[in-house]
Amino acid sequence: YNNIQNVSLAGCWAHVKRKYSDIVKGLSSKQRSSSLAISFIKIIDQLFELEKKYKKFETVDEILKARQKHSKPLVDQYFLKIETKIDKCDGKLKEAMQYSLNQKEKLVKFLSDGHIPLSNNLAERAVKPFVICRKNFLFSNTHNGAEASAIIFSVIQTAKMNGLDPFMYLYQVFCQ
Repeated sequence: YNNIQNVSLAGCWAHVKRKYSDIVKGLSSKQRSSSLAISFIKIIDQLFELEKKYKKFETVDEILKARQKHSKPLVDQYFLKIETKIDKCDGKLKEAMQYSLNQKEKLVKFLSDGHIPLSNNLAERAVKPFVICRKNFLFSNTHNGAEASAIIFSVIQTAKMNGLDPFMYLYQVFCQ
């Protein structure tokens, strides 16, 4: 992906949150109350709550303005907190914090374009059927058979993303 021209890569805040959530799972309730990981999760949760509110906006320009006004200060707070605390941390927490710093340019990309989502969960769910069926593609007897399977999967996922019933869509395409 890094070598594709005119493409900007964006980071996924859900992946960042998952790293902290995994840390919290291993903590006692007493440890959780003072956990730095919890404080990071709370900031990330606020970003996701804001994104839910932004869905009501009609244009990406409105989303971008709202992100600049409300999300950017949270992102700045998040990275400032990491930069001031990372040297005092170790283990998985430090790894999670370092991951964020390494991904910072990609994680802040959503602040510069209202089209860019906060996470890539939607895209990952869209390709999940391909991943699940990957082993089945091994049994395609020919390259053309494998390509035909991939095309059908792509058509089905496109129908789903556009709110269509895939069966009815394919029925319309093939039978009418």
